[in-house]
Amino acid sequence: YSWYVQTIDTGLAKSDWSARQSFVTTGDVDKPNVTLQEPSPNNTFHTTNPYFIFNASVIDVNPNNVSLYADFNGTLIVNETNSSGINSNYTFTKNLTNLNDSLYQWYIYACDDNSNCQSSGSRNFYLDRAYPIVSLISPSNSSTSTSASVTFEYNVSDTDIANCSLI
Repeated sequence: YSWYVQTIDTGLAKSDWSARQSFVTTGDVDKPNVTLQEPSPNNTFHTTNPYFIFNASVIDVNPNNVSLYADFNGTLIVNETNSSGINSNYTFTKNLTNLNDSLYQWYIYACDDNSNCQSSGSRNFYLDRAYPIVSLISPSNSSTSTSASVTFEYNVSDTDIANCSLI
């Protein structure tokens, strides 16, 4: 890098430019660039599959280790460290069968060979493995009506309903 200085005082008088100086940085001084991929922001999962995939892109000259931090039990803990990504992608597969349906937080922390480290920032996801329960209210089963108009009523128990269909 090259640098030099010129000074201007309050009366707007300028000095000459100083002699040009130069310096060299050795090694890698840049922090890794971490981008979270999956699960998507504030995504809700409704699945019977106990395995979840966490994925991040880490761009750096010499990434050394990439760690998944997650709030899976009320405190942030290191769940896994990966030191061999493929094409700058780091994937963590976690078995979450022991977790309750709830909101969880995760992030990636990456370091390179020169101890330059960077956090991705956190992302949330909601684990929802409970299937909706539908209770039919009216009309009751095998009932008859003389009205030309029928009102269908039901209750659904679940935290995140995408849609209901009447057939």
